[in-house]
Amino acid sequence: MALCCDCEALDEAFERFITCKPVQPNTCSRIMETITDHLRVPWCDGQGARKLDPDILMAAVLLLTTMFIASQSWTATIVVFGLLPFLLIATYIRYLKIRTQTKFFFAWTVLSFSFLLGIFQFEVVPYLEILFSENFILMCFVAIMCLCGYLTKQGPGQPPNGEVSDQEEGAIKDAVNLVIEDQKTKCRVCSIHQPHRCSHCRICNQCVLRRDHHCVWLDCCIGAKNHRYFIIGLVALIIVCCYGANLTLTTICQPKLVWGTVYLPDSCNDVYGDIHIAMCFVSAVYALLIAALAVLALGQQLWFICCNTTVQEWRRGRQGHYSHGILCNCWKFWCGGNL
Repeated sequence: MALCCDCEALDEAFERFITCKPVQPNTCSRIMETITDHLRVPWCDGQGARKLDPDILMAAVLLLTTMFIASQSWTATIVVFGLLPFLLIATYIRYLKIRTQTKFFFAWTVLSFSFLLGIFQFEVVPYLEILFSENFILMCFVAIMCLCGYLTKQGPGQPPNGEVSDQEEGAIKDAVNLVIEDQKTKCRVCSIHQPHRCSHCRICNQCVLRRDHHCVWLDCCIGAKNHRYFIIGLVALIIVCCYGANLTLTTICQPKLVWGTVYLPDSCNDVYGDIHIAMCFVSAVYALLIAALAVLALGQQLWFICCNTTVQEWRRGRQGHYSHGILCNCWKFWCGGNL
């Protein structure tokens, strides 16, 4: 209670808890607002300390706790990484019920790759079994992945806030959050006329050109202007995770030469004898889990590209409605100026 300057909400909640009465939802919100206001970190921009988002703090604590528990034994590793996807799904459903936008998943993404990169550079590389060229190649793909993530975050593309041309007036009538006024497709939330294949995102609270989906891991929509960068970033992510995991495992485990050119891990029986080696092993397993999920996402995205379909259109049962053949669809996606 001493943490908060205004303790009325906390006193009320504590009193209700003692008397076995239910705590009101608005009381919990007031407590969280007060605590959030006092969670600040020093900053060097001359504007004083900044507030620390509880979602970011929660992601950091949960990630570090998960990695530490997983590094204790084989059983802990299997259980933790078996339950982790379901835990993240449950967290997503929880946030979806109480509010539309959260920094938790974006913070989880940034913290995860900071953790994996830190473990690799400060724990694996000092074993002096990784060549400079191998580390350089890995960091090049990391740079490509980060660049694509940055470009994806720049925005998916929004329709002009005004009148559209006659050609754009024939937009899809059954898109989400739309009303028809004077035979034109108009967004009910933004009150702007929407071009062809444009829809409104409730999380971003904006209309997006050729909206595919909202990516919670990057906390932005995927649309006409950033879809290509998103796909390239997925490819770089898979390469980084698989290559980095292989370098890590062949360093801390017994390596095996395959086809006379490629080293693969052969035996990892003694990795839990030291916490540093165990943490390296767990980070490699975590990277492979990320790569597996990214492969599934990339496969879905490539299939939709071949069909000239977005995730939004697929959910509405309009798969292949705009298809002009696989080759033409792929050409329009990668080389066409207007998606």
